[in-house]
Amino acid sequence: MATTCYVTDNAMLKHWNPLKRWMPERPKRLQVAHQLLQTKGLLDRALILESRYATDEELGLVHTKDHIELIRATEKMSLEEVTLENHRLDPVTTICQETNQCARLACGCLLQAVDAVVSGKCRNGVALIRPPGHHSAADTVSGFCIFNNAAVAARYAMQRYGLKRILIFDWDVHHGNGTQDIFYDSNSVLYISLHRYSKEKIFPKTEISDATYVGRGDGRGYNINIPWTKPAITDADYLTAMYQLVMPVASEFDPELVIVSAGFDSAKGDILGDCCVTPAGYQHMTSLLKNLAHGRVIIQLEGGYNVDVVAESLAACMATLMGDPCDSVTNMQPSASAMQSIARAKAAVSPYWKCLTEEPTPIVVEPERDIETWQIPVLSCPHGKMISSLPSQGLSADLRNLDNVNKWICLTCFQVLEGEIKSDALVEHTVKNHHFLVANTHTLHVRCLSCRQGVIHKEFIPILAQLHKEA
Repeated sequence: MATTCYVTDNAMLKHWNPLKRWMPERPKRLQVAHQLLQTKGLLDRALILESRYATDEELGLVHTKDHIELIRATEKMSLEEVTLENHRLDPVTTICQETNQCARLACGCLLQAVDAVVSGKCRNGVALIRPPGHHSAADTVSGFCIFNNAAVAARYAMQRYGLKRILIFDWDVHHGNGTQDIFYDSNSVLYISLHRYSKEKIFPKTEISDATYVGRGDGRGYNINIPWTKPAITDADYLTAMYQLVMPVASEFDPELVIVSAGFDSAKGDILGDCCVTPAGYQHMTSLLKNLAHGRVIIQLEGGYNVDVVAESLAACMATLMGDPCDSVTNMQPSASAMQSIARAKAAVSPYWKCLTEEPTPIVVEPERDIETWQIPVLSCPHGKMISSLPSQGLSADLRNLDNVNKWICLTCFQVLEGEIKSDALVEHTVKNHHFLVANTHTLHVRCLSCRQGVIHKEFIPILAQLHKEA
């Protein structure tokens, strides 16, 4: 099985109106990113997929017939006519005679990645596409978006492959109001968005981007907004949100596929976002997401308007999908405003998720025993699904004579680690790789280094049996 698939098409460069040259969503975004992926050798390591166009039936999984026909009609208009129609529909969004074909191609490319990943042809994927999609609702053009690529991909995966639970994770600096609207009543799609928020200044300039909008009906709790109310949001802020809210809830949801609405306008240097996320920050978020859905993660481009920053950030994410180590994040101190935003989001959705409402496990301590070592194990933790399957050839680590109580084996990569549970070796392994679960090679006691507690989970049993056999 290939690790990572990749899909794009130069035909998407034709989505461009020369009468609106000021638009930041321009063809060069794809050109520069594709060239950098090639220069870094990432495309040589990827499974390259053929592009295709989304059909009316596929677009109709999300969009109304009127919306599909409206976009199709622009193909036959003159440049002046299509520009006037563009202004009527949404002055911010580019529409030209080629838009219908380019938008269908963007969506179809993402569906190709879904096919490759869900069918098992590869583990994960990258779709370098435009125009973006997350502002488009069922019947609207909005914010550079024509068709909602991520939403169509989610519905397509459900219809064709019978998937029941899909996570759409949106780190674009702008709220994906279209995606929220499409799945607001659904408990099959968990939509989580981290975005800047101001009803007066930040697009889409609407109250529904706030944390209190959590879904409706069956979808209550399945729409999670983490609204940053201040600029200059950093890696530390995003990763704190990942650890405290995104990953616990996503792990409890247990998705079968993760679609990332990867807008790199939250990156440091973007001309619109006014945030400070680095390529390393995106790498660490990607690495965490790989712990979900058995690693079935698809990154598809949304926003991002500094073409060099988009290219570097996407390349970093693709390298991480391929298994390359993450670069270091230099400062992990979140801001006070970010912590407030995360707290508001947690409070809004905590009634709907056990991982946010369960009381801490009581601790029983024997005399003169370390309090960290002798906690009563819990039956599950938010990271319980992050274990790997046993390698078919068995464990490569030599577990003989590992009777030292300070030796552990990582249940994700099966590396043997030595030291007390709080030692630098274990902490460094956790921070660098986002591997939280370790088993003591002497006692077979499983610990979660993130939750700081012992864990008993039925999925651990085959691995613990193998550890016992090989030790």
